[in-house]
Amino acid sequence: MTQLTATVHKEAAYYLDTNARLSEGITYAAESRNLLWIDIFNALIHKVTDIEDISTHTVWHASTANYEGSYPFDPSLPERIGAIFPIDKPDGLEEVYFGAKYGIARLDYSTLRWEYVVYYSDSGLQRDWTSLRSNDGNVSPDGDIFIGTMNDFHSTVDFDDPKGSIFKVNLPKRTCEVVIDKLMIPNAINWTSGLKSVYFTDSLNFSIFEFPYKDGTFDVHGKTLFADIKKFNSEYESPEPDGSFIEPDTGHVITAVWSTNSVQRYDTKGNLIHKWIFPETDRISACALAQGDMFVTTANEIIDEKASPQGMGGSIFKVKNVSSYQGSSKRNPTTA
Repeated sequence: MTQLTATVHKEAAYYLDTNARLSEGITYAAESRNLLWIDIFNALIHKVTDIEDISTHTVWHASTANYEGSYPFDPSLPERIGAIFPIDKPDGLEEVYFGAKYGIARLDYSTLRWEYVVYYSDSGLQRDWTSLRSNDGNVSPDGDIFIGTMNDFHSTVDFDDPKGSIFKVNLPKRTCEVVIDKLMIPNAINWTSGLKSVYFTDSLNFSIFEFPYKDGTFDVHGKTLFADIKKFNSEYESPEPDGSFIEPDTGHVITAVWSTNSVQRYDTKGNLIHKWIFPETDRISACALAQGDMFVTTANEIIDEKASPQGMGGSIFKVKNVSSYQGSSKRNPTTA
């Protein structure tokens, strides 16, 4: 039986944000050496251009005021940002694609303006899109964006008829296809090192599943259970696996687990072998490698209420020397 080890994080926050609601989507762009993350609820993209100097931090807000052209949706509903896909270059990071409320959008950092490029409704799926938003996503070995949608904050999950989905978005063709439907909270998507399979996190089923990856998409008929998160976290009422990555040195899955104060490492057989514990908040939302260190996003105890945020939830934490990996945490999406 594998022995479980644990580390309690004791260092100060890498970035303390007392106004954050739901920090997520931590992403490292190795060529430009930029670190980015989002606040889903507030529709913010944070960027640090020198990872060793937090004073290089800037923040951008997606709103109708900085939309390029006429905003195509009801302006009374707030935008959201569920995931980011930087176009990383050695001379800098000038554009970022992101999962917005209604589809995939593009931010031009030279103008600080943005616009939609693909709508989820282009898939032909019939939904009340005002009740949904983007959640986590990743870029495939083929350069396509795979991204999940789920209920927005003002809309509750229908457990009998869930409205969440995973979509495959091809930017050059401006196409959007349904990959999996009827999901509650689709979350992290990660390809294994051999690129023959993909791990998918199904948060409210407390599970990480593995799918064969064939012909540029998931083989939904080959679905198997990789890790039963509830099995290893039975002391918690709702231990939801959240944002994650595959650690290249070992092939282990390292995942944030919402409501448990922890990031957890699972070996290649799906067994829990290590926990990083963060006493500051139980809402651990995502993690990623940057220059061998692990950066961890968190959420506040107060997300969708009018009350002010409280405590350190929403801040970013850094764990040193988790991996030897020095590359980017995501591929660049193919754009042309």
